[in-house]
Amino acid sequence: MQVLESVELQQWLKKIEAIHPQEIELGLERISAIARSLNCLEFSCPVVSVAGTNGKGSCVELLSAFAQAHGLNVGLYTSPHLFRFNERIRINGIMVTDELLIECFQEIEKTIDGLSNPVSLSFFEYTTLATLLVFQKTALDLIILEVGLGGRLDAVNIVDADVSVISSIGLDHESWLGNTREQVAIEKAGIARSLRPVVIGDSNPPENLKPYLASIKAKAYFRNEHFFLEESAPSKLLFRFENPVVENETVLELESNKLLLSPENILTSLQAFALLCQKTSISMNASLLEQVCYQTDLIGRFQIVELVNKTDSTSTLERVIFDLTHNPAGAAFFRHQLADLEKQQGLGKVMAVFGVMKDKDIKGILAELDDVVDLWLLCTLDSERSTQSSELEKLIKQNSPDAKVLGFSNVEQAMAWALEADHGMTSLLVFGSFFTVGPSMMLMESKGLIKSF
Repeated sequence: MQVLESVELQQWLKKIEAIHPQEIELGLERISAIARSLNCLEFSCPVVSVAGTNGKGSCVELLSAFAQAHGLNVGLYTSPHLFRFNERIRINGIMVTDELLIECFQEIEKTIDGLSNPVSLSFFEYTTLATLLVFQKTALDLIILEVGLGGRLDAVNIVDADVSVISSIGLDHESWLGNTREQVAIEKAGIARSLRPVVIGDSNPPENLKPYLASIKAKAYFRNEHFFLEESAPSKLLFRFENPVVENETVLELESNKLLLSPENILTSLQAFALLCQKTSISMNASLLEQVCYQTDLIGRFQIVELVNKTDSTSTLERVIFDLTHNPAGAAFFRHQLADLEKQQGLGKVMAVFGVMKDKDIKGILAELDDVVDLWLLCTLDSERSTQSSELEKLIKQNSPDAKVLGFSNVEQAMAWALEADHGMTSLLVFGSFFTVGPSMMLMESKGLIKSF
């Protein structure tokens, strides 16, 4: 079983959660004041910030893996976490220790208490500052920061990135970012800096993005204009991207059926890494890049667990498919992946454990997947932002009155019901949130149905 945080770290995390009245409050004024006092805004190594509606998690993992393969020491910051808070802060893939985290929390608290006008930080702001302190206390060659929400007003944007990445632009968190792609694009482009590179992985960005980036004099690299993805042969893809180190284009040919992450995110990451190489004075090695592209995967991103050691031999359930999709664009890609799996080996009857936050476009998510699922197991998540299972049932029934639906008070109950009896189902989908996938995977591990993470 996963080792949880120490009691002392758990106490600190609870304390930080209780400091600020709002779970999410965008804006840089509060965190900037503390960051200046802590002197944690400048680093001796390059920094890359990655924003995006979908795909940013894949991009940061790929960039970290590319850099490590080339011998760089990499600090990586991501959010949220699946199992343990320490996952958010990693050095060369290894989670930060509880002791170093607590040391940084204490330093932040002392600094806040010493201000003439103390401010309260949100949980994400507090932990972002702790991350920056961890990275300052560590000898690093590269820092990779994943944007939590949006970009312009997100806590990580207090750091001036040497290279910025926007993986995709879609609708999510509309209450904070706006309800049009044009509004979202400007929010995400807030991480770009004048005279510094920004990589746009979206194949069809809103028309207002290019003039905005030009107005701030950012060096923009657009997909299908500066870097390209093409089919070269059956099951083979060409990745073409600009390489300023050699002042030429680099081409990498990969077998598509060996890739564990989406080719689009791999392409975006390759272009960003080529720009980072210019900042770090290393030369890209094609064989190392190929190796990373074939080996890098993400827990919870279309992760298939075949149930070969079932405790209930009478159950027809053959596989569980985890996916962290939580918006319509992600759900559409999830549907595409399921369709491919159906062609390859079949899905059979499908049930789904589904829990999602109430600020999400739930109707949009359901519109992509409601005809894929034969039985819905709806759950309320362990968060104040969770949609109640009863409300999810109402939304499903609005479009599909005959849909088969069961409601549960938490994820664990829904998963236990799905795993412990024969419901005539072949495949189980688990999706909607980190708060859905994480507890589900831990329950399966406790039952011996999945290896330790």
